[in-house]
Amino acid sequence: MPQTISYAVHAAPPEPPPGFFELLCRAFDEPPYADVAAKMARRLESWPAFAEVPGFRVVTAHDADQLVGACFGWDSVVNTAHTPALFAGLYERLRAKPWAGRLVGVEVVELAVDPGTRGGGVGAALVGLLVGEGPGWLLADRSAPAYDWYRRRGWEVLGPVAEGDAYDVLVRPRSPSPNP
Repeated sequence: MPQTISYAVHAAPPEPPPGFFELLCRAFDEPPYADVAAKMARRLESWPAFAEVPGFRVVTAHDADQLVGACFGWDSVVNTAHTPALFAGLYERLRAKPWAGRLVGVEVVELAVDPGTRGGGVGAALVGLLVGEGPGWLLADRSAPAYDWYRRRGWEVLGPVAEGDAYDVLVRPRSPSPNP
């Protein structure tokens, strides 16, 4: 039976959507990730701090009543006085980069798509609903499958967060390309 995916945008939700922890565990239960449940539990402990960031929003994808995808982020605050304490060190390093001025638009903090739903456009729809037509940016582990996925959609590599770091900063200065 074909999937019928419904999407919803949630502005500043005070807690994660139902089923979010389980989705994260399913979505990140693959290399290069390890100790997924513990890492995702720690991530969700930070939710109250996320909810206080200006422009925080979550986009969800459901197949019937099953959460099959979610993406969250906020209006970029890396170059403003509204730096969340949780990200102060990271944002300080990013502000020192020569390309820091390109970190505008929407910061994509997390994208998770159920492995059984991948390849059907859910991830692209989630990011599209979160970022819209404007620019966006994110951090991506070079060894993660999502890294190449973003690159195929027109996201540009600005450089690593720090010398020798596994994470690059990617930006989307324009609407995404239609490449799968």
